[in-house]
Amino acid sequence: MPEQRRVLNGNHERKDSECERRVLEVFESSEVDLRMTNGMYEEGVYRELVVMIGEIPGVKGKSILKG
Repeated sequence: MPEQRRVLNGNHERKDSECERRVLEVFESSEVDLRMTNGMYEEGVYRELVVMIGEIPGVKGKSILKG
């Protein structure tokens, strides 16, 4: 992780295609896998919201949310 931190600190928020590539490599690395982690988070939040909305009396369109 210290190496990843160094790469991010040196390249994050820089308007350079090579810096962007390096940051993406860290985010998509097997150690971080930000795409998968973010997808799992979004899925969990979506499920929680569906449950919360389903518990509100009189809400129309509940069936649309069940997916």
